[in-house]
Amino acid sequence: MTVAPLFFAARWFLQDDSSERTSGLLRSLWGNGQRDYWCYHFGMLRGFRFTFVTALLLTASLRAQDVAGVESRLIGHPLYLRGMWDENQLEFNGDGTLHGKSAVTSLTTSGLDVDSVTTQGTTKLLIHAHRVYIHWGADGTLVRTPLKIENRVFNEFGHQVDKFVNRYEMKILLHADASGSFDQVLHATFADGLADMAGSVPKFWACWARGYFVAHPDLEMAQQTVDDCIQEKSLARALRHTLDGPDFEPPRLIGDLRLRSPATGITFRGAGSDEIAFTVSTHGIAVGFQIRRPFGSGIDEAVMQALAEAKFAPATIRGEPVVADMNYVADIATLARSLNQ
Repeated sequence: MTVAPLFFAARWFLQDDSSERTSGLLRSLWGNGQRDYWCYHFGMLRGFRFTFVTALLLTASLRAQDVAGVESRLIGHPLYLRGMWDENQLEFNGDGTLHGKSAVTSLTTSGLDVDSVTTQGTTKLLIHAHRVYIHWGADGTLVRTPLKIENRVFNEFGHQVDKFVNRYEMKILLHADASGSFDQVLHATFADGLADMAGSVPKFWACWARGYFVAHPDLEMAQQTVDDCIQEKSLARALRHTLDGPDFEPPRLIGDLRLRSPATGITFRGAGSDEIAFTVSTHGIAVGFQIRRPFGSGIDEAVMQALAEAKFAPATIRGEPVVADMNYVADIATLARSLNQ
């Protein structure tokens, strides 16, 4: 027996919905006995085909639902990377842990806006986004601005012939967990707004987050909350009652503060100031930083780093060094000049 009649019959059966015509064909080929045998197996094949096609359609439908759900969760939301990762190519396991390595950036340069979400198979999501930085204006308004990089094109003689600016594009690959869900990795990777980010901030942002990283903060009450928190965390609070007399000399900075540029692509514009609270030890070292009034754009961390490397004359009482609190305040114009912006 050749296999050609089998292929012909199978093709006929799979293409034609009429079981009568198929049964008649098989009867003419093998008779009634073998007809029943092959009708049974071809029926199973048709059932497999239906199940397979249905599974494909269902999988495609579920993928579309997953992507639509993730898009509605991410696109158009003021997102932040909980880990404040510095790399723009990131990959996360299903439990939200980083796959690979990345340095950490500042809180105010860890924002991102998602552009699109696509699937890779059934267990991976690829997120295209661009990085943003945030800063606060003089009136306390929060501004989100895309982080950009300037590219220059030179000819063979070393003369610039073109210049163009690109956004800091990001690609983030997320793996589903063992159950096929992306909920855990999405929650572990992204914070939706600063209120959601409050529990993930570094210690020196803790007081500002307590006052302002809440839903609809009252600005007057928020600043009082920040000030109370700073007093509570002060390393000199035990000596505070002794630092108001006529024999007290406050700490002072020795020399100029040397700032390093916080990040490429940030332009400092407009009015604003940066205020950092800290404690100066008896050895003239700044410790216990808290942000009292941030400017953002990564400048707050740059100022704290410079303060940590600076030398101070400690506070004294009757000439004896004591631990005391200090505030450092700088306006944005002064900071911009120091960074050669």
